Amino acid sequence: DDDDDNCPLTFNDQLDSDNDDLGDVCDDDDDNDTVLDVNDNCPLTANFAQDDQDQDLLGDECDEDDDADGVLDATDNCPLAANSDQLDTDEDAAGDECDADDDDDGLDDFEDNCPLVNNDDQLDLDNDAIGDVCDDDMDDDTVENDEDNCPMVDNASQEDSDSDGFGDACDVDFGGDTDGADDTDCPKTGSCGCSLAASTPLSSLPFAVFGALVLFRRRRAAPSV
Repeated sequence: DDDDDNCPLTFNDQLDSDNDDLGDVCDDDDDNDTVLDVNDNCPLTANFAQDDQDQDLLGDECDEDDDADGVLDATDNCPLAANSDQLDTDEDAAGDECDADDDDDGLDDFEDNCPLVNNDDQLDLDNDAIGDVCDDDMDDDTVENDEDNCPMVDNASQEDSDSDGFGDACDVDFGGDTDGADDTDCPKTGSCGCSLAASTPLSSLPFAVFGALVLFRRRRAAPSV
């Protein structure tokens, strides 16, 4: 009966996607989104904007993989940004490719001196725009931190007078005396005796001078033989 047929002039199974009482086979706009099926990138799914993120001619509204990265949108941590590796540094369920703050330190990547390493203090010893926590050479002396005997003090020469593994530039006791004292207070002379004079109390100096004078006078007064 044509009165019950949603396409009376076309044989059809009576499918009507947009429920407009016009069967799909004779409906020029099956999803009723005002875009004719011949031009619609999702002819059976309403999508007025016709967005197509991956330019595959299949609209995002009906595309199971909007970014064409091989990961279905349902499990993709960046459904609109291609990232087949699904990297997520801060494990916040938003992939690095579409995460404004990859390390979750409160700083957007574009202003973060270590965008992939959490460092909200943004410390940068050598002011090279690379934060200390992700800088292989914190003091910018061309010697990488793991080989630098003063990783936080510029010392390209790597001089280490006492061979204790700490460069002279950052070693307070580099004189080789191994006394543990700061060499600016007690230079290299033994176990911080510093010198014989320094080891002799100043209070005994007058007595030493007096004794020397007495001995000198006795020798002068002694009769010659």
